[in-house]
Amino acid sequence: MNKTIIININGTVFHIEEDAYEMLQSYMTDVKQHFAYTADSEEIVTDIENRLAEMFAELLQQRNSDVIVTADVTDVIKTMGSANQFENPDEEQSFQSQNRHERKLYRDPDERVIGGVCAGLAYYFNIDIKWVRLLTFVATLLWGTGVIIYILLWAVVPEAKTRAEKMAMKGEPVNLQNIKRNFDYEVQNLSPGINKATNLIADLLKYVGKFLVKACKFIVKAFGVFLLIVSSLSLLSLLASLAGLLGLSDFYLNAHPFNALNPEYRVPVVICAFVISAIPFAALLIFTVKLLFNIRTNTRALSFSLLMIWLGGLMFSIYYATRISAEFRQEAKFEETTVLKSVSTLYLNSNSLKNLSKEDSIRFNLSISKIKIVQDDSFDNNSYSNVDIAIEKSADGKLSVTKQVSSKGRDFETALRYARNVSYNFVQADSALNLDKYLFIGNKSLYRGQEVKITVKIPENTKVIIAKELRWKIENLDFDACGEGDDYDKASRWIMSAGGMQCDTIRLDRNHTSEEPVPDENYNN
Repeated sequence: MNKTIIININGTVFHIEEDAYEMLQSYMTDVKQHFAYTADSEEIVTDIENRLAEMFAELLQQRNSDVIVTADVTDVIKTMGSANQFENPDEEQSFQSQNRHERKLYRDPDERVIGGVCAGLAYYFNIDIKWVRLLTFVATLLWGTGVIIYILLWAVVPEAKTRAEKMAMKGEPVNLQNIKRNFDYEVQNLSPGINKATNLIADLLKYVGKFLVKACKFIVKAFGVFLLIVSSLSLLSLLASLAGLLGLSDFYLNAHPFNALNPEYRVPVVICAFVISAIPFAALLIFTVKLLFNIRTNTRALSFSLLMIWLGGLMFSIYYATRISAEFRQEAKFEETTVLKSVSTLYLNSNSLKNLSKEDSIRFNLSISKIKIVQDDSFDNNSYSNVDIAIEKSADGKLSVTKQVSSKGRDFETALRYARNVSYNFVQADSALNLDKYLFIGNKSLYRGQEVKITVKIPENTKVIIAKELRWKIENLDFDACGEGDDYDKASRWIMSAGGMQCDTIRLDRNHTSEEPVPDENYNN
């Protein structure tokens, strides 16, 4: 029976045979000599002794023995590797490949940002740590499960405290060279948590930056498509409008607002308006096409030409604008007062009939005399609703209507001529005063801001019933004060007092009264 020696390996007592002890002592001497000139060699040797103690304890437990024998030392040296094997790189690589271990799941305290869970999972599945962290971050943002899973793994998975556990976590065999390499790694990374946190933030910022760049590119492309559609449709609309105005000039260019222009100005003004409106959309269309399809052809000559055309259109537009504004320089007015028959109750109605003049009969090819046409808003290009009505107390006790007509022109004489050409009629039929809905500037007149102001002067104590159609034209009565501001379907009842018009207490529904007069069919003014 071999002699047994009691030894202490890093605080753990073992019984070892003498031959095995000599083999172990020789091995440790070689190890100490190999790491003698290495920084912190004592700490490295201590780690090696700790691992030897762990391995011997495992072997004794497996054999259910208390004594270390030579075979145990041989197995440990085979696993740990001798110092001579690491002098030759080829032998070292062969030894490393023959002693690959299965990875174990631990939390990595060296690579941790919070608890080391992501780093441990990355080592276990042999993937880059950044992908695990990114997946955890996304799961936390989208579903909130990332935090729950992280906390559960933090509680369940053990932390790799010893160097052997750290190497098992990485799937590295626990041998001399790996112990040395891991020790050097820890020395170089004195503040792993801060470094890894910085790396995580940098990685996240990098990926967020890439996402923002792609998102911005998508937004720019989408905005480019939107601009392409808008510019294309705008150009088509402008072209269609130009073709319609020029092709149907007799109809459109004689209508408002074109009838405010002298006939010789109308076509040039339309073309100038088209140029200054269409050129920006054409430039926008060219820009968006180049942006979307990455066209790098030189369009400087085209852009310069478009700019010159646009500036030319702008200059002509300014020229015509000054000529047109000169046509509105002077204003002329004239008044006519007509005394009417006084009545106790006056009905103010809106006349929706138009007497056809001789010119109208010829224009509409009508031969029947005394034809009247019901007006609507689109009846005539020369009809306007620029009519204001005021109701005042009569100073002489007579019922009268004062018609004031105003117009503008290049000079006073021209403005007065345009005012004289205005046609606006009113007629008294019994107790009803029928006022035209529109004024007519004349078939051969130009629009020069013609306006008609009607002042109805009513004697005191006269009752006045105002048709609903006239509410918008009467400027000096407060219908809201009578509680009738929103009651547009009813006539409004007033009385002329010593202090002016006052609300009558009786409400009258014009749609259900027999007092409403019928407009006289044979009126002329």
